[in-house]
This record gives sequence, C-alpha cells and structure tokens, in this order.
Amino acid sequence: MFRENTKHLQSNLFGVVNRVSKSLQQKIDNSAETTFYRLIFSRIDERLFEGLYSEETSRPNAAINAMVSALLLMKLRNWTYEELFENMQFHVLVRIALGLNDLETMPFCMATLFNFQNRLNDHFIKTGENLFEQVFDGLTAQQLKELKVKANICRTDSLMVASNIRFYSRLQLLVELILRIYRVLTDSDQALYRQQFERYLGKSSGQYIYALKSVDLESELLKVGELYHWIDRQIKPLYADQQVFQVFERIYQEHFTIVSDLSACTAQADRVQVRPPAELHSACVQSPDDLDAAYREKNGRPIRGHVISVVETATPENEINLITDVVLKPANTDDSTILNGRLDNIKEKTPEIEELHFDGGYGSESNVEKK
Repeated sequence: MFRENTKHLQSNLFGVVNRVSKSLQQKIDNSAETTFYRLIFSRIDERLFEGLYSEETSRPNAAINAMVSALLLMKLRNWTYEELFENMQFHVLVRIALGLNDLETMPFCMATLFNFQNRLNDHFIKTGENLFEQVFDGLTAQQLKELKVKANICRTDSLMVASNIRFYSRLQLLVELILRIYRVLTDSDQALYRQQFERYLGKSSGQYIYALKSVDLESELLKVGELYHWIDRQIKPLYADQQVFQVFERIYQEHFTIVSDLSACTAQADRVQVRPPAELHSACVQSPDDLDAAYREKNGRPIRGHVISVVETATPENEINLITDVVLKPANTDDSTILNGRLDNIKEKTPEIEELHFDGGYGSESNVEKK
C-alpha cells in the first residue's frame, strides 16, 4: 500500500539539531547535506512511485524519498551498499540529508532497498517508463525557478560509459555458482580446498557483489575466472556426476576462454581470459536455477556500453548552471541522432531557450529543420 513520507516535516524538540551548540547548528545549516535535504529530498514527488505498490490495504511502503535520495547519495559519493548503510547509521549529516533528525531511526533495510530497485526495473521493462528520469525532470524544473538559473543559452555534449549494471549481474551469477559448488563438496574436500574458496564464503553472492566498488568489477571477474579454471581442472573430474557441474560447464564456456601462453622455456601453459561483454549473447545462462532463461535486449541496445548526452544551462550571468536533460543511448548512436530525438524534450523543459551550443558531431540538416 502506497503512503507518502511526511515524518521529516514534524518538528523534534529532542532531535540532533536541537541538541548541539549554536555554532554547530550553523555549520549543519550551511552543509551540503542540508542543501541536499532542502533541494532534493524534500522536493521528491513520491506520488510518481504510487503505481509500484498495491492499492489494497496492506503494509505501507518504506519512505520513497529516503530510498531515492539514498541511491543518489550512494552514486554521488561512490559508496558501496555497505558504505551507504554505515553512513546512514552513523554519519549525522548524511542522516540529515535523508530527513532523519535523530540517531536511532533507519528508514529502510538493505533488503527493502533491493526490492525497491527490482520494482523500478520491473516497471521500466513493462511500461518503458523511467521513474528516476521523472524525478530528475521535476527537481530540475523546481531548481531552475528557485535558484533563478537562466536557460536561454544551453550547451550539450556527450561521453562514453561502460555498463556496470551488466557486470554486476554477470559477476553475481558466477559467484553464486562458486558457492553452490563448494556446498556439494564432501566435508573433507571442503576443508582441503577451503583456501581456494575462502574469499566467497560466509556471505551470499548478492552480499559479496554489493560490497564491491564499480571500479573493481573487471578485476574481480578475472579472479573468478582463474578460480573457475582451477575448479575445471581440479574439482570437476571428482564430481562430474553432480548436476551443478553441468551448469558449471556451460557457464564456464560462456564467460571465459582459455588461451595458451609460451614461456621463455617454450613450455606451454594455459591462461584464462574473461570474454568481453560483446560475446555474451541472449542465450547465455541468466540463472543457475533456470538454464532456459535468456537475456532480452531492448531496442537493439548493444552490451559494449553506452553514450550519455547531457544538456546544461550556459548563460554567462548565471552564478551556477544546472543539467537540464540527460539521455542514455547505445554506444553506436551518433550525436546528431541523439539530439534530434531530444530537441522536443529540451524545448519543453526550457521553453525560454534561444541558443544551444554543440560541437560539429551534433550538426545535421534534420536538426536545423527541427530547431
């Protein structure tokens, strides 16, 4: 059942802010986190997310403005999920950014946040509606007015980005299979080979993944590949009749390849390589529990990466400038095509726009005609 979060609007005489000195109160008021609370957290329209929840009387949802804001802070600060929750629990300014004026309340748990992200993803797949984009557009419109940012002159540019989302899902699948293989070993073999599996034990595959930073994902894939190579040589011959190794054989071939190295002594040795994302096709195993499940590419999006195109205000007299439009497209989409598809959106968001500055890659006859 959907319910808006208004608890942060209720004054708390015994809250953190009221229990510190005047000088600390002033520092809190002038902090980036208080600005975040005022311009972001407090302005999120939670009603955008009402369709994610049942209309029937049931347990109400966790605070949506808190979950959305937490995800924004996590990306802004480059935190892992574990670091996010640690800061939520112990960092006073982070708690203030999330509308928490005490030292005890936690607005949601990690499982609830993951479930919220799954709901967002399912909603996007079913409807094509990006609710985070709608949040961004709403916040930007408010900030343009409140901060008195002029948008008569804007500029646009693009940058290439890799898709870490696919790395996360890929790595979790591979780690999950490692854990399942360890569980089928005999007690004596678990003790004998524990050192090889040690880094993955004591946690779920999801917990292992969510403790990683995005910059570590590729190196982690290689480490997993090296363990898979060892399992293939040392463990699989002993447990070939176990069903998990039928899954292992397929996933191992789909995600890794073996190349031969010649050492200085001309002795041949095998080395594992991670297959690039471009080689992962839609029929690759998506779950060890459902070998028939397949990855669905949407709108022909390649898996190599993406291009982000951004529009921001650029009027010289502005004290600050704001990003007003962001779009993610397949990496092979040229800038002129992206701009052509966004011109109507840009004019709708900033109707006062008179000039849009861009480099030569954005120019085309169709864009000139559409301006």
